[in-house]
Amino acid sequence: MTCILYDSNGQRWKLPAPISVTLQKDMDAPAAGLKAVFPAESAALRAAFLKMEEDGILWFDGIVDTLRETDGAGNLLTVTARSRAALLLDSAALPSL
Repeated sequence: MTCILYDSNGQRWKLPAPISVTLQKDMDAPAAGLKAVFPAESAALRAAFLKMEEDGILWFDGIVDTLRETDGAGNLLTVTARSRAALLLDSAALPSL
């Protein structure tokens, strides 16, 4: 699996193979959510987008919500993200009272 983080200027960080990946898709919602944990090799804490592909198949392309580096038995990078369809949901008008 190829996992790449991008910042808003197009800088790229190729990540090592993930330790764990949780991809949540709901038939009733257009946006998918992702949580992935990677061994942390380099700081990419300015990243805005995440793309995951395997064998030419796009598994996820979305907007990074959080990047968290943890120190413990090993350095880990936890990434949470939403698919680009989330932009449509975020811009929905609030109901007036």
